[in-house]
Amino acid sequence: MQKKIQTIFIVITAFLLMSCAGFQPVYGSKKNDGDRDAKEFLNSIVIKAPSGRDGQIFYTALYDSLSTRKNSTPTHILTVSNLSVSSYGMGVQSDATTSINQLSVSANFDLVEKKNRENILSFSINLKSTYNIASANAFSAAAALKENKAKLLKEMATRARLRLALFLSGNHKN
Repeated sequence: MQKKIQTIFIVITAFLLMSCAGFQPVYGSKKNDGDRDAKEFLNSIVIKAPSGRDGQIFYTALYDSLSTRKNSTPTHILTVSNLSVSSYGMGVQSDATTSINQLSVSANFDLVEKKNRENILSFSINLKSTYNIASANAFSAAAALKENKAKLLKEMATRARLRLALFLSGNHKN
């Protein structure tokens, strides 16, 4: 019985030791861009803010997620273009009012090296979300739209940061 327990312990220990093989940190200190690590690279990206209120909400969320507030020399420019936000009613009730809206957010991204103006990465992000309009009150409908729009723009910023980090780590298809 004791030999079985020892065998099980050895197998479990070996499995746990081998399960970490091949994993690399995305934001860790892996050096790919000269002698800079991923955090320094993400911190050195200058973001060209899209226009409008939605563009500013998105810019703030992306800036906060990329920047570590260290002084860094900008080496890349991220241009965000065609940021669009649209909402339309989906759940139509018998009195011709909508009870559910769908919110769509999309944008195109281009990462350019600052020194030679070479485009090194282009990608798009499209997100959709639905939200419930609880009552016919115009204020609550406007508040629900504003809250869900901010959430979706912050999610887009998170996905853009992850896409940039994956590009840096070499796990990308451009």
